[in-house]
Amino acid sequence: MRWRATLVALAVLLAGCGAVFGPAESRTTETVTPAPVPEPEARHPESAVAPGLSGQSVADADRLAQTHLDAVENRSYTWTQRRIVAWPAQNRSLVDLSHLLVESERRYRYETRSQWSRVDAAEYADGRYRYSRARGAGGVRYQRGSVTNATDRFGGGAAASIRRYLAVENATVTAVRAGGERRYRVVGRADSIPTLGTVENYTVRAVVSSDGFVQTLHAAYTTADGDDRQRVSYRFRYTNVGTTTVSPPAWVDREWAGVTPADNQVRAVRPPRARR
Repeated sequence: MRWRATLVALAVLLAGCGAVFGPAESRTTETVTPAPVPEPEARHPESAVAPGLSGQSVADADRLAQTHLDAVENRSYTWTQRRIVAWPAQNRSLVDLSHLLVESERRYRYETRSQWSRVDAAEYADGRYRYSRARGAGGVRYQRGSVTNATDRFGGGAAASIRRYLAVENATVTAVRAGGERRYRVVGRADSIPTLGTVENYTVRAVVSSDGFVQTLHAAYTTADGDDRQRVSYRFRYTNVGTTTVSPPAWVDREWAGVTPADNQVRAVRPPRARR
C-alpha cells in the first residue's frame, strides 16, 4: 500500500504539479530594450504579436500553451520549475522543485523533490529505454521500460501552467529586444483565476517569443480561508536552449549494470528493518 501511495504521488508530480531542482541553473545576462508593439491585424488580432497574444492582452491562453508545446518539441533545453507555498502567520513553507534536461526527444534526464508528498523521483532516457527511480516511505523503487518522448511526458507541466496562470483579462504586453531577438514581456493582474477562484494580490509575468515559446513565467498570489492565509509563488524558466546535453546519472549504471535488457523490469530496494 505504501508503494501505491508513493506512485500516485509521483504521478501527480510528473503531471506538472511539482517544481524544479538540480544542478545550478545557468543564467545569461541579456540587454532588454523596448521595441514598438505591432498593431493588431484586423482579421486575427490575437496573432498580432505571438499566437494567443495581442498587442494589449493575453487573448487565448489555451492557444499560447499549445504553440509553446509546438515550439519546444525537438529542441534541446533545460527547464526548471519551483513552487513555494508559505503560511506567513506560522512562519512555515513547503517547496516543490523539479529539473528537466532535454538533449533530444528521446534522450533526457528529470529529477523532482516534493516536500508536500515527500517523494524524491528521477528519470533518465537514453534513446531506447527509460529508467526511473522513486524514493518514498516504502524505500526505493527502480524501473526500466520503453522510452517516451520528452514533450509527451513532461511538456504538459509547462502547458498546464501557461493555461492556469496566464488566463488573465488585465494584462499588458510590451515588445522588447533581448539578445538581438524580439520578445514580448507580459505582465498581468487579476482578482480571480478560473482554476484558482478568488485570489489576492495576483501578479503574473512572462517572456514570450514571437513563435509562442514561453521562456519564463512567474506567478504569485495569496489565498485566504478565514484567517488562514497562504502565499503561493510559482515559476518556470528555460535555459541553454539548443545547447543542453545529457549524461546518465550514477544510479542507472549502478542498478542496471549487467542486467539483461528487457522492458518493464522492476527492482525494489527497501531500507533495512529497524533494530529493536
